Amino acid sequence: MTTAESATTAPPAPSGTAAAGPGAPGATATTVLVANRGEIAVRIIRTLRRMGLRTVAVHSTADAGARHVRAADTAVCVGGAALSDSYLNAPAIVAAAQAAGARMVHPGYGFLAENAAFARLCAEAGLVFIGPPPEAIEAMGDKIRAKREVAAAGVPLLPGFAEEPGRPMDDTALERAAADVGYPLLIKPSAGGGGKGMRVVEGPGELAAAAAAARREARAAFGDDTLLVERLVRRPRHIEVQVLADAHGNVVHLGERECSLQRRHQKIVEEAPSPLLTPEQRAAMGRAAVAAARACGYVGAGTVEFIVQPPREEPGGGAGGGGAGAGHADTGAPGEPLASSQPHAAPHTPPGSAGLWTATPAEAAGGPPPAGAGHGETGALGEPLSSSQPEAGSPAPHHLRPLGTTAATADGPAPGAPSPTAAPGLSYAFLEMNTRLQVEHPVTEAVVAVNGRRGIDLVELQVRVARGEPLPFTQEDLALDGHAVESRVYAEDPAQGFLPTGGRVLLLAEPEGPGVRVDSGLDEGTEVTSAYDPMLAKVVTWAPDRAAALDRMDAALAGYTLLGCDTNVAFLRRLLRTPRVRAGDLSTDLTPQLAPALVPADGADVDDGLLAAAAADHQLGLEPDPRTADRFAVPDGWRLGARAWTTWRLRAPRRGPAAVRLRRRAEGTTAGTAGGPEAPVAYEASVDGGPPFAIDAARTPDGRTLVVTVHGRTLRYARATDPAGLWLGRDGAAWRFTDDPRLAPVRGGGAAADGAVRSPMPGTVLSVAVAPGDRVVAGSPVAVVEAMKMEHTVTAPLDGTVTELHARPGRPVAMDEVLAAITPEAAPAPRDPGAAPASASTTVKEQEP
Repeated sequence: MTTAESATTAPPAPSGTAAAGPGAPGATATTVLVANRGEIAVRIIRTLRRMGLRTVAVHSTADAGARHVRAADTAVCVGGAALSDSYLNAPAIVAAAQAAGARMVHPGYGFLAENAAFARLCAEAGLVFIGPPPEAIEAMGDKIRAKREVAAAGVPLLPGFAEEPGRPMDDTALERAAADVGYPLLIKPSAGGGGKGMRVVEGPGELAAAAAAARREARAAFGDDTLLVERLVRRPRHIEVQVLADAHGNVVHLGERECSLQRRHQKIVEEAPSPLLTPEQRAAMGRAAVAAARACGYVGAGTVEFIVQPPREEPGGGAGGGGAGAGHADTGAPGEPLASSQPHAAPHTPPGSAGLWTATPAEAAGGPPPAGAGHGETGALGEPLSSSQPEAGSPAPHHLRPLGTTAATADGPAPGAPSPTAAPGLSYAFLEMNTRLQVEHPVTEAVVAVNGRRGIDLVELQVRVARGEPLPFTQEDLALDGHAVESRVYAEDPAQGFLPTGGRVLLLAEPEGPGVRVDSGLDEGTEVTSAYDPMLAKVVTWAPDRAAALDRMDAALAGYTLLGCDTNVAFLRRLLRTPRVRAGDLSTDLTPQLAPALVPADGADVDDGLLAAAAADHQLGLEPDPRTADRFAVPDGWRLGARAWTTWRLRAPRRGPAAVRLRRRAEGTTAGTAGGPEAPVAYEASVDGGPPFAIDAARTPDGRTLVVTVHGRTLRYARATDPAGLWLGRDGAAWRFTDDPRLAPVRGGGAAADGAVRSPMPGTVLSVAVAPGDRVVAGSPVAVVEAMKMEHTVTAPLDGTVTELHARPGRPVAMDEVLAAITPEAAPAPRDPGAAPASASTTVKEQEP
């Protein structure tokens, strides 16, 4: 274990920072170790430094140069790249904290954040774990136990059953229990989350295979294959409630987050508040969340997740919807201290948001409140709901929407009164409680107002609670102000079923501006690998109303540029612009329904103008510098008479090889650098033998931007190169162009025509299903590749015989790496007689007749 001091130093503590009593275990702590990596580690360190606390980062050998390492005051290497050697190595992390003089440990999310044994290990070492007690982690981490405990507190549940730990049910017992619950069913691991191991079962014939697959994934991901089976709700919404509790018995909720836009059972877009809920429904779900937190003796920040069956009619402009927006109050100076460390304190300035949120003057002026809307009865998922239809709640004076009271849950309902957790007009049921900070916590930070002032910092509140301080506000002090949306940027390819991708970040430009926040762990040069979670960053926007927040998100994503690794940014833009999303008509199965139409067909997003731009960028690399170069020193196609064409053979994403011909136009002869003294180069282009068209191209002096004018439009592309080829990016999308030695007419069956079986993602080979000499048919399994506990079966692209096999179990593979080669049974289509051999140069001069 090695320790390295950062070159930077922590700023002084802000004046007036409250201190806990001398008896609090973390009251005198001045150094905090962050037991995480990536964007969440950077975000936590930012708040800790603002609070005047010294920070310690941990890292693996693979992350030695990572952004979170440089952000901290001290960095400690705790092991190798494998998770078990580093970020899951609890003894090494505790030893690092002790060696660095840390007194507190913040686990972030994921890794060891919900590991009760780690929390106990910290306590045994004299460290304060910034999170709930181990007993609460254990109670809520076991989904079966959690459901029993919250049910006793009056929180509604879905019908279902669970296995006893260590005693798996056989197929017969499973079928009998499933028949009692009724189909369709959802199988999921009791010990974990994140969508891993979840299986939908439509009927008895699918049950045994689905249970076996769920057990296998659960065992690999969580070390526990105990299963939980529940009735599947069609078109459900996933709505969660943020809770905050201190060690003095105070518990509040901070409103809900809508998390229904998911893929692979994992969230990709979250927003606060939900466009579905009325104020009465919000208050009821908040009371249920507080009851769940009290049931397990919770302390700290946590999230209670619910599955919601919405009314049959579409959302009708409920609070937080896309109707008329609300303004907001000034958030005050970032980093202002809490005014009181006592609960039930007088109005005060809430914890700041570290300068992450700003607003335009027009937004600060406020606006009309959103209209509320009632909803019809839909039938219960768990406990019966009242059939009475309440009137739509009236918003509070001016723009704030109060979050209600939790008093009813403290003493229980009066005799004969309806349950305080009943949400009129809405059916919902408890899913699970996350005993940590959530990925999507920034949307809550953006919309919660304390005594009329918008903006809180949940990390700061976590630290203060861990120090022993009571909550600085009551439920009645809290309200919602405006609307916030978060988009998760993943290294994944939506066109390949959202499989993880990888690569080196060659160019990075993240959006900024009023109402825009980016939490990121990236830098240019960062290596994105399959060793860690593919989430790279979070883009968060706030505005007075939902429609404006979505508009701001679209603009922010358009300004997000990452070259070197495929991401989901362009897909997110298309998803958030769909009519159903704009209307707030959401469900957890919506993204899979919309995805086929949102992913461009093969090559549809790569038009002739883009191909010509890529070829022009290549050609600019051959242009002579008119100030120093000899006209005849470089092969620019110049000759007496007409200029010669230069042919660039490029492979574009999902389009296959294309032949792009370029030559100088007579009116443009100067090598171009946009923004410099030279004019753009004027070319004539032709793609795959099509009609010629004009294109002007130039690079900026720093080489990071390509400016082209084509078909009457001037476009600016971010550009970067690596040994594999050229990357261009614009409006949130990115394309990689590689040289291809074949002419465009030889595309035939596409990339699979050569029989190469390639890995669709970076990962590790789990198993191999073939051997050299085996005959296979198109679609038959060849190998299974795993990345981040997700298995993907790689299949044969055609009928034939396995002639090469490079894959073997346990071997790491890169994206597009050849796993096997299959020789087709039938001879391939004859090559174009004009095609260059595979060994030929990718640049060919063709002289005009």
